[in-house]
Amino acid sequence: MVSLLTTAGRHRLQGDRKVRQEWLARTSQDHCTEGERQEIIKALALLDHAIDAASGR
Repeated sequence: MVSLLTTAGRHRLQGDRKVRQEWLARTSQDHCTEGERQEIIKALALLDHAIDAASGR
């Protein structure tokens, strides 16, 4: 698959993703129980799986 993003676009996307990941980690640490954090981790793994399947990876 050919990437349609420029190098600058990829860097921007990676930076945006990092900000979202840091927000989720901070928010879940501050407002969720350990059990809830584990459920979030499981849900994110399922989403990654679905994305990979949809993109043919």
